[in-house]
Order: sequence, then C-alpha cells, then structure tokens
Amino acid sequence: LQSPSLLFSFFVVVFVLFFFNNEMSFLQPLRLIKQATASLVSSRTLFASAMRQEKLYNAKHEWFEQQEGEEGVLTVGITDFAQESLGDVVYVDVPEAEDEFEADETFATIESVKTAEELSLPFDFKVVEVNEELSDNAAILNEDPEDGAWIVKVKPDDPQVLLDINDNLDYFNREHYIDNFTEEES
Repeated sequence: LQSPSLLFSFFVVVFVLFFFNNEMSFLQPLRLIKQATASLVSSRTLFASAMRQEKLYNAKHEWFEQQEGEEGVLTVGITDFAQESLGDVVYVDVPEAEDEFEADETFATIESVKTAEELSLPFDFKVVEVNEELSDNAAILNEDPEDGAWIVKVKPDDPQVLLDINDNLDYFNREHYIDNFTEEES
C-alpha cells in the first residue's frame, strides 16, 4: 500500500462496499478510511523510529544519525542553516580517530570567512572516524552539509546516550526542527 494510486483504489473499494451495505450509514466508510489512514501513518512513524536512521537535530544546528550496521556509533555534522550562517568555510580543525572528549568539550572548529565555530557534544565520547575529505576540501561543508559532509563519527561512552538522544525533546526530527526554527524566525 505504498503507491498513492493503489492506496486510493483501496479506499474507493472500501467506500463502495460499505456504501451499498444497507446496515451502515453514509459516513461509516469515511470513518473507516480515516482510521485506516491514521493507522498507516502511525505504523510508518513507528517503523522509522525503530530503524533509528532518521537524522536528529539540536538547537546548536548540529545533526546526529545512527547509520545502519554501525551499532553504537553516531555520525555528526552541521545543518544547512549552520553552513549558511558561517559563510564560505575555509578550514575545519578535526580531531584524530581514537581521541576522547568529555561532555561539552570542543572537539572541532569550523573556520569561515565570517567567523569560527567550535563544536561540542553534550556527552562523553570517543572519535571513531574523521571525514578526511574535510582536510583537503573544507568547502564541502557548504556544498553538502547534511549528506556528504559529515564531520566525525563518534561512539558515546554511555550507550544510554543513544536512547536518550532519540527520546530527548532537545533533539528534533527534520520536520520538527524546521517547524521550530521557522517559528523562532517569525
């Protein structure tokens, strides 16, 4: 039932079958269609949440994502808004793999023609991998900040952090992040 035309056909059939059944009112098929739609949307949301592949965003315009097959590792980057605010990125100072950091300790610095931005995370972690491409071409942060230009991959010291990030109201899915951000701008 992923295809819109197949989904529409399903609802038309349900509507017709129930409409011609004398025991039900005209509105009953509409109520059933509404319930079925809500159920489909709910199950898709739960499935996406269970997969934990959705990017989450924080108020500092950083994103976090747990990649499939990388249990306990978070990929970290900056948002499109952050790179636009920075302007042309000229240098990114990143840590070495295996470096360890405490909560709120600066682990990377992004320098642009306008300013410099220090990055930190709200939990203790170890750097697992660094995006080496940033050393040769820092401008990729301007070109593709939310896909190709991740900064580091980290492993939190406490595995509970991964669950907390997914449940914490300080972190948002993309739609929530964008909605909150546009409300703040108004």
